[in-house]
Amino acid sequence: MPSLQTIKEIPFQYLQSVLHIEHQFIIMEESQAYSSINTSYVLDRYIVICIIERGSVVVSINGIQQYHIKEQGVIYHFPGQIFQVTEISSDYKAKYILMSKNFTEQLNIISRLDFALSLKANPFLPLNKDAMHSILTCYELYRGILQQYDNPNRLEMLRHITMAYFLNFNYYYHKHQQSVQSASREEEVAQHFLSLLNTHFKKNHNVRFYADKLCLTPKYMSWCVKRVTGCSAKECICQQLISYAQYMLRCPGTSVVLVSQELSFEDLPTFGKFFRLHAGLSPREYQKKVLASSVLSHPEKG
Repeated sequence: MPSLQTIKEIPFQYLQSVLHIEHQFIIMEESQAYSSINTSYVLDRYIVICIIERGSVVVSINGIQQYHIKEQGVIYHFPGQIFQVTEISSDYKAKYILMSKNFTEQLNIISRLDFALSLKANPFLPLNKDAMHSILTCYELYRGILQQYDNPNRLEMLRHITMAYFLNFNYYYHKHQQSVQSASREEEVAQHFLSLLNTHFKKNHNVRFYADKLCLTPKYMSWCVKRVTGCSAKECICQQLISYAQYMLRCPGTSVVLVSQELSFEDLPTFGKFFRLHAGLSPREYQKKVLASSVLSHPEKG
């Protein structure tokens, strides 16, 4: 099945200074609001690092939790996560670094660093002035390397800089963790559950699957998740499924059958019943509503 979301579908017209090499490593900037607030993005092949320099933004990850960000820092968006901007201030300014899964897997470092699991559950890390200066300096190094168009070693240079970036970021992550209260048992369980959910939700819809992975009873795991997120484990699973289903149904040319199969529903009627229960209308009715809204928002010029 072709990828539902590729880098070409990012709204480049609202971004500046886009530089990349073989679509494996991309940097870009943004100094104004998105054209379509509440539009969901899923980048299956990229880790996205958003460096917020000023302004405020409200983002939702996987339709489960919202994050109101009003300070400088970094947001991480991992492959497969459903990322949605619901509010953004007029003075918002950010820089973006996108690394393909192939690029990061060759580094073999992210899975060995402590921040990865935590940021999958809570994707924002505030940074002080010194930390921001360090991260932005790294960004400028990336820019300089990407602009050396005749340098055959650019990709290898980017790998070495990125190793240093992640090791440095891990240092700031630990400093931040030392300054805040250590995570409770409930928060640890919720973090692990949300990380597993992001990986397995398309194939596994049952709470017991995740509880077994964590060697916990479904009741205790769900209680921990409810304490941290405000939603039970089952509600989180349903919310992630419905968010991804809605995202797929908004992609032009995507059939309801394909969505049902992608999300491993037993058959089309089961998926239709699930979707109507959580979205308030059938999948085809949802597609028609989205299409009508798109036509109204982008009328043809006479």
